[in-house]
Amino acid sequence: MGETSQGVKVWINKRVARADLVIGVGRIMPLEVSGFTGGGKILVPGVCGKLTNDEMHWTRMDLPDEEILGKRDNPVRASIDRFARAAGLDFILNVVMDSRGQIQHAVAGDMVEAHRTGCELALEVHAVRFPRLADIVVADSFPFDIEFWQANKALDQAGLVVRKGGALVLVSPCTEGFSATFRELIDFGYPPIQEIKRMVADGKIVNKVVAVHMAQVSHIARERATVILVTQGISPQDVRKVGLEYAATPQEALTRAFQVAGREAKVALVKGAAEMLPIVEDGDRNGASGRRVQ
Repeated sequence: MGETSQGVKVWINKRVARADLVIGVGRIMPLEVSGFTGGGKILVPGVCGKLTNDEMHWTRMDLPDEEILGKRDNPVRASIDRFARAAGLDFILNVVMDSRGQIQHAVAGDMVEAHRTGCELALEVHAVRFPRLADIVVADSFPFDIEFWQANKALDQAGLVVRKGGALVLVSPCTEGFSATFRELIDFGYPPIQEIKRMVADGKIVNKVVAVHMAQVSHIARERATVILVTQGISPQDVRKVGLEYAATPQEALTRAFQVAGREAKVALVKGAAEMLPIVEDGDRNGASGRRVQ
């Protein structure tokens, strides 16, 4: 169906391409990879080709967080909009939901203008202000907790609240392990981001969506804080194999976190982190330059 402004080839399911009317139905909430869900992103990966999905996600790799997080209009979203136009998305109906799953707002209409309004409304629901970065952050991944692939949404957002050199405790059942689809994560783990890029360039990692996920986790676990995963769905051996720390209970994890961050460490409990957009008021202190969200 053509290319996006970033040169990504648009492959779309034939039923969508041949339809007289295409309506996107979804939810708007914060998302690390594109700023927000909703709008034209319902097509990616919903009904697009694998090549398109890979390349669309790969466009996020070298963009700084401050250009994406909490911003509707960003380079990734511009590419998504171009893709969705080329694929024939005519109309959207998107909702904004609170932490109890109740609809707070609904927008409908043009996929760009309605979505832009929806993102403004979503900020009112999902933005949570923190006075400063915490030494230790304890977060859950509900409702994205069936596997670590989804629980990573909480890790992305909770990572905005922890100071550099601190500890981040993520509590998630992960009943289907790291990923029911991308089992190669156990083999690759979460190495430094430059190593991930080399593995993609050398053809060792074929699926770029996997590479982007790896980079998201590595950004927090390698560059920012000690990540301690509390889970019963993944063995301690596999958690440690990929480069994270394991704890059987939240209390065990918190004890370890104080060992990392110090006995006087300040703790932030971030409930529903996966659906939250943390805004740190004093984010430039304690070595956190570049992680402030506005």
